[in-house]
Amino acid sequence: MGTRFSKSASPYILNQPKTVTASPTSDSEAATTASNILLLAERLEQCMRRLQGCFLSADGKAMDYLGMKNSPQFVEFVNCAVELQQASLTPLSGVSNESLRKAFFINIYNLMTMHALIELSARDTGIPRSMLDVKDFWRSFEYKIGGLTFSLDDIEHGILRGNRPHPRDLWSRCYFNAKDERVPLALSQCDPRIHFCLNCGAQACPRVSVYSGTDTGSLESALNGAAKAFCAENIVLDGTRNEIHLSKIFQWYEQDFGSDRTGMLARVSGWLNDDKEVQLRALMSKEAKVIFVPYDWRVNSTSQAGA
Repeated sequence: MGTRFSKSASPYILNQPKTVTASPTSDSEAATTASNILLLAERLEQCMRRLQGCFLSADGKAMDYLGMKNSPQFVEFVNCAVELQQASLTPLSGVSNESLRKAFFINIYNLMTMHALIELSARDTGIPRSMLDVKDFWRSFEYKIGGLTFSLDDIEHGILRGNRPHPRDLWSRCYFNAKDERVPLALSQCDPRIHFCLNCGAQACPRVSVYSGTDTGSLESALNGAAKAFCAENIVLDGTRNEIHLSKIFQWYEQDFGSDRTGMLARVSGWLNDDKEVQLRALMSKEAKVIFVPYDWRVNSTSQAGA
């Protein structure tokens, strides 16, 4: 497949200050929350919920990017995102704040994806038809947060996967090097459920949701809900043919779910309903063939894709 978008000499900072229409957020509120990452995270969650309420499809899988880009809801979000540059990440640091950090960076990842696609829609080329049409999409756009920069890959692999290397990088032991200032923000362990929460803009991606880390129990419930919803839709069991059909996500990140194929399937079985779990384990005992379904990289836009 040809590439219609080239990577710029350096990543584009999406949340750099620019002249925008006044946001409904008051100046005093912005000043109060600009340096407080926890309050800013709550405002971003609110912005995300408003964007979803107006522009997310009923099944939670597609966005109206063209309708969103000139909306007051998007302007409000952009202004809030700009404030991330001045916020301190210290309140999110440390093992005791991992739930907050996990929810924050899941939301930032999904917001950045939307923001980047809208940025592309404003260019002459418009929204791509496929995420693979954009060269190095996941490294070409960044947010600056508290003086540090984060691309989508930085967030997924460096932070949320606990500083594990990109699946394509077979020779590295970690994503960030030991001297990287972002290393302290990496989660201490890789929670494989993040793969059911991150939406990279493709139609095969999980549903877009908002996550809050202020209540660990609520976050756990939301993560389990995302896992069960994704597995219900993306695991197909064929007892007649002795086959297990899985999303490519389980192939790319197999080591996040278990030490081997059997471990991965055993972990996944816990997110299936009782009948389907029994069926999966029966197929596993028969050494069923595992088939990874080709990923649908078409952009999850309800608007007409760029030509």
